[in-house]
Amino acid sequence: MILTALALLAAAPASAASAPPEIAASAEARTNASRLSQLVAPREIMVPLNMTWGERAVVAVPLQNEDAKALEAAYPGIHAAMWLAAKAEMQRQIEADLPRLWARMERVYLAELTPNQIDGVLRFFQTPTGQRMIAGMYSNIDLNGAIETMTPDGGISESALDKASEQARRKAVAGLYPDPEDLAILSTAVSIDRMRQVGARIQQTTSEWFNEENAEDEKKIEDLMTNAAEKFVAKADAGK
Repeated sequence: MILTALALLAAAPASAASAPPEIAASAEARTNASRLSQLVAPREIMVPLNMTWGERAVVAVPLQNEDAKALEAAYPGIHAAMWLAAKAEMQRQIEADLPRLWARMERVYLAELTPNQIDGVLRFFQTPTGQRMIAGMYSNIDLNGAIETMTPDGGISESALDKASEQARRKAVAGLYPDPEDLAILSTAVSIDRMRQVGARIQQTTSEWFNEENAEDEKKIEDLMTNAAEKFVAKADAGK
């Protein structure tokens, strides 16, 4: 999935950089950073959201590619059949890969925030206001615009992700109705400017994770979709 809730406070994209290397940190700081990573990128939201993205990517391909458009015209429903064939494997891959995203996010928190700041941000996102912020961020993500920028290999441009994040941020903040006591936990722990910087780094880390290629996993998806397409064509031709 493209975006995480901490990116809600990101006003601008971070400069290009990979997640920082492992750094020395106390066990408590690592535990809190790990908990924070999974709190703002929860499995129960990230998996369905990525699956929705995957489905739209596969089924929307005919709108972006002339060859695929012609194939869909000749065999209506073929891309939907390809998605159904690959769906279970794609979900397995997303679920298996989430810990790698969390580990990268954890390293960002440990590099960019002090242990006390991590603790404060974690406590804020555990409050009702923080939970509404997380829910609002994900529920307001619009995938349609980003699909238009999709590359042939399924990648999404950084600018499209930034735009989707900013739109989701504005909508989520507009409907947040925060509790002042909850916000005080955050403001006491870390400045808004620092939160924006960290949010931008988290957004960038998530985008890199989403766009990374895994040849072995991609081959499994490709084989499933190709096999489904061949069966779909054969069945359709036999019925003519």
